[in-house]
Amino acid sequence: MKFIRDLKKTMIGEFVTTFISTVDESTSLNEIQEMMDIEKIRHIPITSKEGKALGIISDRDVAVISNLELAKKYTAGDLMTPNPYCVKSDSPLREVVAEMARKKYGSVLVKSEEDKVIGIFTSTDALHALHDLLGEEILEDSEYYKSFISNYGGHS
Repeated sequence: MKFIRDLKKTMIGEFVTTFISTVDESTSLNEIQEMMDIEKIRHIPITSKEGKALGIISDRDVAVISNLELAKKYTAGDLMTPNPYCVKSDSPLREVVAEMARKKYGSVLVKSEEDKVIGIFTSTDALHALHDLLGEEILEDSEYYKSFISNYGGHS
């Protein structure tokens, strides 16, 4: 199988979701749940006033705690996983994805040179990257793709 692009030269910054929502340590569980529901996101970074990463909360973290009677008393600071995995936007995609797979991370925070959170790279972003890197040419040659198109329509 050939790759359309050189994977060794592909940086994480090409696939990062930017303009992300962040919260501070005092944000309530209710606010976090509401934000996740409205924005349809699964991960929220917790940042300092300077924009530096303090932690991250996933929708699974919220789901586990939200069923407890005292859930309303919890804040982002109580729930966050501290010291999240962070990379710079010029980090090689293959290294970041390998680390995500090894450690079973659902997301990676992306930082600027000043260590401020500027984006997030999630497992969904990794799938988009895989699709882009494989390219339509390879997908169109696959038996699965041909079967899908013949059963569900599409271009010929």
